Amino acid sequence: MDEGIDELRGEFGLPGVGEPEQVDVLKVIAGGETWETRVLNRAITLFAQDDEQVRRLHRFFGVLSNRARKISD
Repeated sequence: MDEGIDELRGEFGLPGVGEPEQVDVLKVIAGGETWETRVLNRAITLFAQDDEQVRRLHRFFGVLSNRARKISD
């Protein structure tokens, strides 16, 4: 899967909506560089906005979740 996640740095989503607030954090340490991506209220953002960057992050987090589930089985 090539979602170009390394291009998506910073914060995305809709802060302050939803209770409790959903926060997805991706911290990458590679090649002597560290960067972080935060997605606030991903589900609400996907529903409320037409944002390709959030859709890319959503697909990426889905792959991570599926692989983690397979490892734990």
